[in-house]
Amino acid sequence: MKILKFGGSSVARPETIRQVVEIVGLAGPRAVVVVSALGGVTDGLLEAASRAAEDGESWRESLVTLRTRHRDTAEALAADSDVTADLERLFDELSELLHGVSLLRECSDRTRDRILATGELASSRIVAAALRAAHIPAAAVDARTLIRTDRTFGAARVDVDVSYPAIRAALADRTEVPVVTGFLGATDRGATTTLGRG
Repeated sequence: MKILKFGGSSVARPETIRQVVEIVGLAGPRAVVVVSALGGVTDGLLEAASRAAEDGESWRESLVTLRTRHRDTAEALAADSDVTADLERLFDELSELLHGVSLLRECSDRTRDRILATGELASSRIVAAALRAAHIPAAAVDARTLIRTDRTFGAARVDVDVSYPAIRAALADRTEVPVVTGFLGATDRGATTTLGRG
């Protein structure tokens, strides 16, 4: 198994994602791809959360910018309609989270982790779609189904004894390239966690 990790600058634009597709194509069938959010998106999500907590309304502008960027990137890479619908669902969920933050005028660490997860979830779908458009079978994989963590939201620690067997079982003998979300995990009760930036 060959693990290929692509950070935000590697998936920042359609052109760089095409380079990722070329690299994965050369890596062979046992590749596992791990992706970050599109370059700058995590900062954009943090800004949207801060705006929602502070003034209650300007987060909507940030949301439109993020939604449009992901939709345009997917379209530039010839993503299929299922991916476009998937992205719309993700950003609808993000809108609900930010609206909740704006009503409460506060953003807990737990809620912030759910907001930040949008970046990796969207990126994994876009990259998997770009691979499929290049005739490389691929599927997005949500690391929250594989990585078990403690409840330290924002800097969660991985329970390796639970996570490693789950990863091995999920990624063994796959017929398509898994495109796994970086940065994310989940508690034993399914709450989204992030593993700390960098």
